[in-house]
Amino acid sequence: MNYGSSGNSAHDGIRYYLQRARELSFDEANSIRAVEFGQVLSRDIYTAFELVGITAITDKCCQYTFAIPHRRSLQMNVGDHLIMRASYNGECITRQYTPISPSSQRGTFEVLIKIYPNGKMSKYIDSLTEGSLVEWRGPFGELNYKPNSHKQLILLAAGTGIAPMIQILRHITDNEDDETLVRLLFGVARYDEIYLKKELDDLRNFWNVSILYCLSQVGDGSCQGEVRR
Repeated sequence: MNYGSSGNSAHDGIRYYLQRARELSFDEANSIRAVEFGQVLSRDIYTAFELVGITAITDKCCQYTFAIPHRRSLQMNVGDHLIMRASYNGECITRQYTPISPSSQRGTFEVLIKIYPNGKMSKYIDSLTEGSLVEWRGPFGELNYKPNSHKQLILLAAGTGIAPMIQILRHITDNEDDETLVRLLFGVARYDEIYLKKELDDLRNFWNVSILYCLSQVGDGSCQGEVRR
């Protein structure tokens, strides 16, 4: 078994489990599982995945890449999210994140996370380095999107809330038979905080996708409430 590692270090997985078992209650310790060939994720049991990459998007936001053993894929439904669990100062904390990578992507998945100075989970995430094992479970979600079920969709997002919207846009544009018109309004403070702008600009090239970037600040930091393409 491989505890989230992209290699074959079973000993690392055992050491990780023993360390976490000392930190968690009996029931919580029993909720840690390994990634097996039959299933990548579980809604009930946490799986430890190895962090293999950290890419800075802005000074406060990073893209975190996790390895999926055996080059498997998450195979999540559009808009679904995962729950991350961590321990901070002896307290068990959880947060929800939607992967920004395609659910069919093999071998890795990515999440976009903003670091808040006083956030408990942020302090844990900020301490992570490549090789760290992070616990996830899921997927969860009730979007149940069906192609062409609506003539037009209007999507509203702010900051890292762009993650599920990327999934919806990609799902629609990947399906040649889906003629749903999509209009995304993406609110950020500054131009350099338009997360995933390159991919969004690529998606905007599709005939049925329109995207507006809504900025609350300009270069001098003053609030203008401007809307820019």
